[in-house]
Amino acid sequence: MPNEIRDLATVKLQGPGRHHPAILQAATERQAGARTLEAAFDLAKHAITLSWASAPYCLRNQTFMQYQDLLETLVFADAVLAALAVGADFDRIGAVVEIIRAALRKDHVCEYCGLVGW
Repeated sequence: MPNEIRDLATVKLQGPGRHHPAILQAATERQAGARTLEAAFDLAKHAITLSWASAPYCLRNQTFMQYQDLLETLVFADAVLAALAVGADFDRIGAVVEIIRAALRKDHVCEYCGLVGW
């Protein structure tokens, strides 16, 4: 077993438990080490914060903590996988934000307000 994969056992997994299998599979497939996975968690959380600033109208009535909880429940794995895909490079946070926005559209979070492609 490569050291990078063995190192993953030292990482405290973040986000809802239902997202952990997808995150671990992606980290293993990309042979991401513990530091990369930890940075991906941080990048995902920062991207969620940044996406709140441009949240669609129907989500703007939520506090930041409510928005963060909603996104961690719905799209945390998407955000972490996107962060892994860009090598947990914080200079590419915009790409991670776009993945979050696309995941929200895919999950039809804003369908009830009729907002399309915010």
